Amino acid sequence: MIRRDRIQDAVGKDHPDYLACINNLANCYHTMERHGDALPLYVECREGMGRVLGKDHPDYLSSLGNMANCLSAMDRPGDALPLYVECREGRGRVLGKDHPDYLSCIYNIANCYKAMDRHGDALPLYVECRNGRGQVLGKDHPDYLTCINNMANCYKAMDRHSDALLLYVECREGRGRVLGKDHPDYLSCIYNMATCYHKMDRHGDALPLYVECREGMGRALGKDHLDYLSCINNIANCYQKMGRPGDALPLYVECREGMGRVPGKDHPDYLTCLNNMATCYHTMSRHGDALPLYVECREGMGRVLGKDHPDYLACLGNMATCFLAMDRHGDALPLYEECRVGMGRVPGKDHPDYL
Repeated sequence: MIRRDRIQDAVGKDHPDYLACINNLANCYHTMERHGDALPLYVECREGMGRVLGKDHPDYLSSLGNMANCLSAMDRPGDALPLYVECREGRGRVLGKDHPDYLSCIYNIANCYKAMDRHGDALPLYVECRNGRGQVLGKDHPDYLTCINNMANCYKAMDRHSDALLLYVECREGRGRVLGKDHPDYLSCIYNMATCYHKMDRHGDALPLYVECREGMGRALGKDHLDYLSCINNIANCYQKMGRPGDALPLYVECREGMGRVPGKDHPDYLTCLNNMATCYHTMSRHGDALPLYVECREGMGRVLGKDHPDYLACLGNMATCFLAMDRHGDALPLYEECRVGMGRVPGKDHPDYL
């Protein structure tokens, strides 16, 4: 901060050295995840560089990109988007459309659209970025592989699982060669690929990928990491879908214990695990073991998610069904009634779950 003040006094706020200094200071805050401190500096830098250097100068365009990255990190994609668009147009003119910085800008715009659930707008940008990075950087470059992974995520969000799967396969093979099989990005890719198979009801294909992912995450991240525990939960779900509740149950137990320690008992992932574990007991006709888990799940989801949340209402329905299986119809009835009233409000009376 002392250096910034000295430069300001010596050369003034429109001097390139001053502007470079505040850009560096903003980058420092950004790296420290102090985005609220970085943002006003990026704003000042952008305005100054626009006046002094002009809006086609590479440093001005970099300041635009930095400011947009900061807003994205603050979960403000709507504010970041016009900055990325301006940056893309400038870099296209100045650097050309095959320049890595132009392609990075395209990629960031696509991520912005994806964060805003505008997958149809994101997809053609991912395609352009993939094609450009494949030509310029090569298909083993980490940035190319990241682009195809995100493009696959976009397809998956659009329920185009077959299109996503081809890209996940390519990404997995590339990251395995380039980064190694214990790298978090490789593990993330096989996890995504497994969830894709899972959504396609190809549980036998998903299972070995989840198992590989669990083993790698256990080594690389540790067994208390949330990603490891989420993987455990998904393996258990896979076994459950395959009609193997006996194999699923110990994994749900491990997941519940870990999530109770790490994100805590009011975290939605912990509560989802509880619900899954209760359903597993229910499938095994161990209703007495399922019921206290449903009770804990209902209370937690009511506090954390609210009583109109679909997961809360699903838990109510599961708990009522458990009472019914225990011939406790009087206990089931008010839960079904509460579930009916809630689903009538939230999904609506024409929704299949309400009917």
